[in-house]
Amino acid sequence: MENLGKKLDEFSGKHPFTSGPLRYVREEVVKEILKYLLKLEPKLVADGLFAIGKELIITQKSKPKGKLDVAGYLLIIQAIATAYPDLFFCILKGEKLSVATMLFKEFKGEILNEGVGNSLLWICSQQFITLSNGKKLAHPKCIEMWFEYFFTLYKNEKWNSSIATFYARESLRW
Repeated sequence: MENLGKKLDEFSGKHPFTSGPLRYVREEVVKEILKYLLKLEPKLVADGLFAIGKELIITQKSKPKGKLDVAGYLLIIQAIATAYPDLFFCILKGEKLSVATMLFKEFKGEILNEGVGNSLLWICSQQFITLSNGKKLAHPKCIEMWFEYFFTLYKNEKWNSSIATFYARESLRW
């Protein structure tokens, strides 16, 4: 429960979210969501994070431009990342892989799909570490996952071709 008090203290008098869906939620509601999440066992939250992440990716894969149809998934993922800042990347007792590794492995063949790749990167970007001075930084594992799963795509001719087509199409809009 000490962790609960510390997390809730972070929200007193200020709203910490500058991006993502939680910035649109009242502070009192965010506190209640966090209070509930922090009472749960990390294993249960990790299982939920995997299921919610998977549903987000599947939904975005079929409709990569939609945001409102996945707002609930995004809100809960951001709340989980706030309550458990490294849960996405850590391997819990009794598990062989982290939630991140399981999701990346499951969708590895579909990372070129805009909805899949962007969703995986967004989930990663919600994880952070807090330095001793209180400053929050992107979790180092996020960069590691990017290099492992995305950087190798730069060598992929199909990927380079699809990116060139995307930028050509986007530049016509300007």
